[in-house]
Amino acid sequence: IIRGHLEAAHQYLQSAEVAFEATRDRDGLMGTAAAMARLKAQEGRPTEAARYYARMLRLNRNDRRVEVRALRGLVDSRASSGRLDGIEPLVQQLREAALATGDTRCMAEATFAAGIVELARQDVESSEKHFHTARALAATVGDHRLQLDSENALGEAYRLRGDMRAAERMYQSVVRMATERDWPITAAVAHLNLCMVNLERDSQDYTRIAIDQ
Repeated sequence: IIRGHLEAAHQYLQSAEVAFEATRDRDGLMGTAAAMARLKAQEGRPTEAARYYARMLRLNRNDRRVEVRALRGLVDSRASSGRLDGIEPLVQQLREAALATGDTRCMAEATFAAGIVELARQDVESSEKHFHTARALAATVGDHRLQLDSENALGEAYRLRGDMRAAERMYQSVVRMATERDWPITAAVAHLNLCMVNLERDSQDYTRIAIDQ
């Protein structure tokens, strides 16, 4: 999934799901649901991703870290699809689960998810604060993927408030790190965001360069 081989990943996961269903392997099914949720999110299908994250929650048995991962994904997916009604209780549940773990990474995920909701509500200032905190926490524990997610989201917040230069710098940072780590989908998202910045600047030349990359 990380390398962008989504069709092959889908086939493997479907086979794994059938095997785990046959043996009633709860942990296997939960892991498969987590991977399928990530796959659907990568494919740009947040509603389907949300269903798999919800399944993770149903399969979980009092593991707070699993609860955090599932809730973070569920909140992200619902916000991405514009389903904000009733989302606040999920955000609060996520905060409580993250605090219960005492784990910095979990707290970073909860903070990031809260920022995504605020961004979806167009509360740019609040979302920026959340993303800055999530980025710092992720860097502290070496979670580079969450760090990049936070930087991409920060770029979007900067773009929404009209600071195109800050947005561009953030997206360029994401492109560099994602390319270094061979994460093509993350790099592609950042390149797309750079295109948006350049389109809003009405700069066709820069947009063409970003698309070509």
